Amino acid sequence: MKKRRRLAFLYTAVTMAFMLVATVFVFNSDRRFTVKNQLFIATEFDFDFCNPLDYSDETAFNYILSNGINTVILPFNDGSYSLANTEGFTDIYKDNAAYEKQDFIKQLKKSLAEEKIQLYVMIDCQDLSDENILAAAKTLGKNYALPAIVLKNYNGSTELLQQISALTPKKCNLFLMCGNSLLSQTAGMAEVDGYICTEMDYNQYKLFKSTTQKTVLLHYNTPSLESDIFVATNFGSLDGAVISLYSGNYQKHTGIEYALGKNEKLPLFNLSALQDFTVTYPTKDVSTYYSGIFITGTGAQGTVNINGTEYASRTDGTFGVYLELTEGENPVTVTSGTDSKTFTVTRKVYKSTGNTVKKELPRDESVKLNPGRIISTSSQLTSVLSDPEDDSSIIAGLDPGTKLVVAESVEAERSGVKTYAYKLTNGGYIPSEKVEILDEITRDYKPSKKEKTDNYTLYENPVITAINREKLENSDRILHFSVNNMPGITHEFTQDKLTVFFMDTSIEEIPFPKTAFYSGYTITQTETGIQFDFILDKSNPLWGYDIKSEEGTVKLYLKNTPQVKNSEKPLTGITILLDAGHGGKDSGALGVASTNGPLEKDLNLAVAQATKAILESNGATVLMTREDDIFPTLDDRRNMVRDIKPDLFIAIHHNSMDYSYDSTKARGSECYYFTHQSKTLAQALAKNVTASTGRLNRGAFNGRYYVTRTDICPSVLMEYGFMINPAEFSTLYSNTDIYKAAYGTAQAVINTIQ
Repeated sequence: MKKRRRLAFLYTAVTMAFMLVATVFVFNSDRRFTVKNQLFIATEFDFDFCNPLDYSDETAFNYILSNGINTVILPFNDGSYSLANTEGFTDIYKDNAAYEKQDFIKQLKKSLAEEKIQLYVMIDCQDLSDENILAAAKTLGKNYALPAIVLKNYNGSTELLQQISALTPKKCNLFLMCGNSLLSQTAGMAEVDGYICTEMDYNQYKLFKSTTQKTVLLHYNTPSLESDIFVATNFGSLDGAVISLYSGNYQKHTGIEYALGKNEKLPLFNLSALQDFTVTYPTKDVSTYYSGIFITGTGAQGTVNINGTEYASRTDGTFGVYLELTEGENPVTVTSGTDSKTFTVTRKVYKSTGNTVKKELPRDESVKLNPGRIISTSSQLTSVLSDPEDDSSIIAGLDPGTKLVVAESVEAERSGVKTYAYKLTNGGYIPSEKVEILDEITRDYKPSKKEKTDNYTLYENPVITAINREKLENSDRILHFSVNNMPGITHEFTQDKLTVFFMDTSIEEIPFPKTAFYSGYTITQTETGIQFDFILDKSNPLWGYDIKSEEGTVKLYLKNTPQVKNSEKPLTGITILLDAGHGGKDSGALGVASTNGPLEKDLNLAVAQATKAILESNGATVLMTREDDIFPTLDDRRNMVRDIKPDLFIAIHHNSMDYSYDSTKARGSECYYFTHQSKTLAQALAKNVTASTGRLNRGAFNGRYYVTRTDICPSVLMEYGFMINPAEFSTLYSNTDIYKAAYGTAQAVINTIQ
């Protein structure tokens, strides 16, 4: 019995000793939390925010968790201040009695570990002595069991890196946050476990990653890096990304979140330039009155020789060289390797005949009409101009079949021909080639002496006899104006007011419907028509509108501002119409490679399809004016906008210029809009596309492109780059280039909607 008791006691003692040893081991072992088998997503904290007087757990953790961050990079020091007591530094908690006994790094590390988030600590080496850097590394390595220490602004020797590495535990990695200048010095060092690169694009990333075989992270502090992260995530192998400084303001980084999301449904494109040596322009002897010519081609092997002078070609073999011409014949020989092409460019010079007599301009078959004659618009969109000779002076656009009263006939010069333009009662003009002359006249019409009016019909001035409201399921509204004939209508839209003017029209006393879009209205009858002024309700902002005239009715469509739904996908509930310009028989602009490479229509469709995929992954409903190589007319495209009534419309194009200029100077992206509500989208596209592609931002401009002349929604035409510039052309057609452009487009849409 005693023996059993002794054995039991011994067993109990051994068990307790084991438990004590295990407890000591647990409390003294390396208890760091390390991210494994997932994409590394980190944020760098601003040092000032680490002061507990400013620090807020709630906002910081909201920021971290909402962005899917799994690593926090905490600054150890700023100038001479540090978060821990270390020789050579001043503790920022000094004189803060409430925090003197706390260790901020340990407190934060513990809180983060509970959320499965790891902590790196970063030493800012700028203006620090080697001794101070070593002291900081020693303290961090000894006291905190960190997964990694990051050195920022490091300009020391490789020997110092070896000393720092020796001071850190084996399980603590050493990272460098640096620009490209330091990478080559440290790329082969075993002591460096990884890099956080602040100025590296995707192509550099691929090369550096393959060279070092280390962890390489892209530091997100410029817009272009965001698209690099996107293409690296989807078309390569990205280790991770670091979001730039967090300084206490809670912000959801939608851009970086979607840049880091891999999309398995992205379509791929097989576009390339022919590798055979070819001069694509000129293809034969040519004549010109210009002082120079731009020579283009494909398949050059590194360089191309033109008349004895060497010029560099692009990596894809394309080239473009501007050649100054002398008067007369200019023989040109273009050579690359053993291949050669010869042609002659003849420069002609204008010679004055000395005859200063101005030739009489030819006159077309248009006729002068007396006031009171009725005309009807004949095209899908007829412009009313303030200047009869300037097509850009647009006052309004009219539907086909609109009837108008001629107030006066005026002579105008258009395209070098004398013609008539018809002045309307509102003071605007319509060129004669845009209308059909009807056999209708007003009551006060005065015919010419030889004119017979027996076959004319008396024109009845339009009268509005009823206005009814139609409520749609999506909260949009339609006002139906019952009116005889089809009056001309002009309109103007501002943030505060929508003005609609019915030309040569009157109104009966009728009830006027109310809608949530306007808080009030006024109706003003003038000698030339009737004007409706709708005072818009700012609590229910009007996004856009459309006015469509049909026989017997005018429909005023009022479009509700799209609402961003509470969803993880920011474009849920948003409808976008993408228009890939040209197509089918219409190739669009020719690039440096001409038909030996992608045409504009090909690039337009590729960017549209890539943009569609990204927008849909963000929750949007995306429709296309064409899905393949067909040719919708301009009227087809514009009618699709009016029929679908999307929330946004983007026409996708690529730019070019004449071969008579030095096209190496033509570069960058630009966006065009017509209506004031489209300006924000145009500016967002110009900004985001150039940021994501690295191209020059040429700006957003007002322009009278046919497809953008709609008021139903923000509608723009985007020119992504110049196909005629070899340097730009070579960055337009790879999958990564196409998706950088598409990513910038999607970000512009998100910014506009939100």
